[in-house]
Amino acid sequence: MKLHWIKQDNPSQRLILIFSGWSVDWHLFSRYSYPTGYDVAVVWDYSHLSINILDRKKEYEETIVIAWSFGVAAFQKVYKTLPKKLNINCAIAVNGTTYPVDDSRGIPTDVFAATKAGLSEAGLVSFRRRICGGGVRYRELATDLNAAGNDIESLREQLGVFDPTDERGIIIGTKIDKNLWDKVFLSERDMIFPIANMKSAWSDSNAQVFITGDSHLPDFQRIIDISIRDKSLIAKRFTTSGSTYKENAEVQQHAVDKLIAFLDIQNPSLILEIGSGCGLLSREIARLYPDARFTWIDIADNQPDGCKGNFIHGDAEVIVRSLLPDSFDAVVSANAVQWLHSPLRFLKNISFILKKGGVAALSTFAPGTFQELTELAGTTGLPYLSCEEWIKCAKAAGLTVEKAECETITLDFKNGRELANHLKKTGVNALTQARETQNYNGLRQMLELRECHLTFKPLYLILKK
Repeated sequence: MKLHWIKQDNPSQRLILIFSGWSVDWHLFSRYSYPTGYDVAVVWDYSHLSINILDRKKEYEETIVIAWSFGVAAFQKVYKTLPKKLNINCAIAVNGTTYPVDDSRGIPTDVFAATKAGLSEAGLVSFRRRICGGGVRYRELATDLNAAGNDIESLREQLGVFDPTDERGIIIGTKIDKNLWDKVFLSERDMIFPIANMKSAWSDSNAQVFITGDSHLPDFQRIIDISIRDKSLIAKRFTTSGSTYKENAEVQQHAVDKLIAFLDIQNPSLILEIGSGCGLLSREIARLYPDARFTWIDIADNQPDGCKGNFIHGDAEVIVRSLLPDSFDAVVSANAVQWLHSPLRFLKNISFILKKGGVAALSTFAPGTFQELTELAGTTGLPYLSCEEWIKCAKAAGLTVEKAECETITLDFKNGRELANHLKKTGVNALTQARETQNYNGLRQMLELRECHLTFKPLYLILKK
C-alpha cells in the first residue's frame, strides 16, 4: 500500500483516512474541501498490504475512514492491523463491498476476468470513463484520474490481489463486519459494481445505507459534507448560543419533558449526561434524583446552571471510550446524539460503562427534521437515523429496547429572517454542514422567504443493559 498526506497539521487531533479504488491515487481527493481540525491521508495500491504506512507515534482522538470501490474490501482486510492510536471511530463505505469479485455481491466474475485479461491503455481510459458515468465528467476529472499513471502490468498485478482465482488473491470475499461500518453510499448508476449486487451485500449490515443517483465515482464532496462533523465549529456554535438557547429551544424543551416522563430509574447512585448544554435536562434529572451523583459531558464549555457534579468539557465520543466499565446506573441525553459520527460505536461504549440493569434514556431527531432547510439549494442536513436504525444499533450494542417512539412538531415563522434568528439562537443551523459558498446561497434563499415553517421529528429511546 502507498500513502500520501493531503493535509497534515501538527495540532490536528483528528484524521480522515481514505482508501481509494483501483487505478486511482491521491490526486483525485486533493480537490475536495475537508472540515477544519482534521489531517487527511489517502491510501492506494493494494498489491502489497503493509501496516507500516502510518506514523505510529502520533495518536488521534478519532479517525474517520472513507473506503471507496476496492478500498472497501482492502480496509476490512487490514483494519485490525492498523495502529491502535488511530482510534477509528467511523467507517464509511462508498460503492464497494467486502466481496470485490462475486456474481451476486460484487463485480461479476466474467466482467472482472474480461477487464483483467484485456487490460490496455485504451481499456484503462474506457474504465475511467465508466467510473465517471460518461465522457463529460471524465474530461473534468481526467487530470486527477490519470495522475496515477498507466503502468498496465502493475495495474494487472493489483487486480490479481482481488481475484479469487489467482494465487495472489489475498483480498477476496469476506463477510461484512457488522460492527465496523457506519454508513454506506451506493450509486444507482454505478457501471462497475451493479447496484443490485451491492444492495445484496449490505442487506444484513448494521450500517446506515444511502442510495444516490451518482456514478461509481460519486460526488465525494457531498459525502464528506454529510458524513463528517466539524466538531470545533459545533463547539463554537453551541458555546455562542448558550445564553439564548433556553428561551428559544421550545421543541428541545418539549423533548426533555417527554423524555423525563418516560424515565423509570430505580435508586440510581451514578448518572452520566451526554450533551448537557445549558442544563434543560440536567436540572430535571437532578430534581428527580437528588441523592445521585452526576457527571456531565458537553462539547461546549458551558457547565449546566444550577447543577452540582463533575463537568467534563470535550467530545463525548472520545471521552466515553476512557470511562470505566460498569460505572453508571444511567446515561441520559437530550437532543445531542445526532451530532455523533458513529451511533453504533457510541451505544457500544454506553453499554460498556452501564451497570447490569442500567438504563440509557436518549432523545434525538429522526429523518425529516429540518426538511425545509435541506430543500433549499446547496444545503446539507445531518444524516439522522430512523427509529428502526437506532433499534438495530441498540440491539447490536447488546441493549434491550424498552421504548422507541417518534413524533412530528412544526414551528411556524412570519418570515425567513425570523427562522434564521431562531436557528442562530439555538445553535442548530444545519446550513453549516454545507460548503461555505453553498451556505451563503442557502442562507440568502432562506432570508427571502415569507411565511415559513420548520419541521422537527423528535425521537425517544429507552434502552436497558
